[in-house]
Amino acid sequence: NVGGAVVVYDTLQMYLQSSPRRLQGTLEAARVGGYTFAVKLVRGAYVEQEQLLGTVHPSKEATDAAYDAAVTQLLEAVAFGRSSSASVPAAAVLLATHNRVSLERSVAEMDRLGIARDDSLVHFGQILGMVDNLSNALGVAGYNATKLVVFGDMREVLPWLMRRVQENRDAFGAQASELPVLHAELRRRLRLGSGG
Repeated sequence: NVGGAVVVYDTLQMYLQSSPRRLQGTLEAARVGGYTFAVKLVRGAYVEQEQLLGTVHPSKEATDAAYDAAVTQLLEAVAFGRSSSASVPAAAVLLATHNRVSLERSVAEMDRLGIARDDSLVHFGQILGMVDNLSNALGVAGYNATKLVVFGDMREVLPWLMRRVQENRDAFGAQASELPVLHAELRRRLRLGSGG
């Protein structure tokens, strides 16, 4: 990722206790090396397996705090790169989360730092079929919002999708609370379509 072109993204799993330190070191290496550190920031997916190794944060709250702190750190790097005389951006980020609170905090942080909604260095991403309402709202509001389309042999993709469902149970609960709004909108559109 040199000369301002962002091609390769790393993935940083914030449920790992080592990730904040790794993020700091990688941002510093990019600054010194004159390249853009591009990262897909995720919470993580293998908690059960890695918990036994003692490498993960002790709670979901600690993981959430690490994720949100990394978002702030990365967005500050983006803002600093935009405001400095650096020849290449310091960071580019894909904020991959289904967590509404983290999305709201990220948007507020972008606003606080003066980062444009459509800044090419900041993207949001979710899996197609998960919190589509949030992805749509981000896109309509002018943010760079993308959806991951999962494809392949069902035997290969189903275990991966099931892990995503398990780790995002709170997102599904939040989405369920919006069902009355969705039902009301559907009834309204059906009335309009029938001329009533």
